[in-house]
Amino acid sequence: MSDRLNKLTRKYVDLTDCSNGDMSMVQVSDRCLKSPALIDHSFQIPQMTKEDCSTTCTVFPTIFYGVENGQKCLCGIIVQTPEPGTCDIPCEGDSSEICGGTNSTLISTVVDHESCFSDDSVVLEGPTVHIDSLSHKLCKIQCGAQNYAFFGVQETNCSCGNYLRSAQPGICDTGCAGVKDENCGGTNAIRVLPVSP
Repeated sequence: MSDRLNKLTRKYVDLTDCSNGDMSMVQVSDRCLKSPALIDHSFQIPQMTKEDCSTTCTVFPTIFYGVENGQKCLCGIIVQTPEPGTCDIPCEGDSSEICGGTNSTLISTVVDHESCFSDDSVVLEGPTVHIDSLSHKLCKIQCGAQNYAFFGVQETNCSCGNYLRSAQPGICDTGCAGVKDENCGGTNAIRVLPVSP
């Protein structure tokens, strides 16, 4: 985590542990706060689970993810309010989990996968095209032209999507054919990045 993110979190979020004058981040799990709690990025995810939202937020330089109204996913660096909310709406993708409430966000800490995911399951829900000289820029243009929020590169395949499905971390060790010093995922892994940072 960058020093900037650490400082912002320590300054604005009442989620710290103070001991001997030293403040340090603690992991946040399922804290229900009134909306708007996170404002940096927002996505509607059909059949969402909490893990889908966490995975979606890992591609941003963010600290927290939040779920709201059963299918809304939020990502952010700063928690905007410490005021408690009422989280009582099940996740659309898993009714055994709670995904926030009306005007309430259930917040947890993002686990960083460094935007590299195993391709054992479909991570992005949009189309995939083959590009021989694939680069991040070419894939970003391809997905941006179709108004997708994310692009994913895997060897010579470019995938697009508006959210990510939960996925395990992968091993991204393949350079892009079009720009060798860029990473284009791996044989069994996809690197996912936002179209607009």
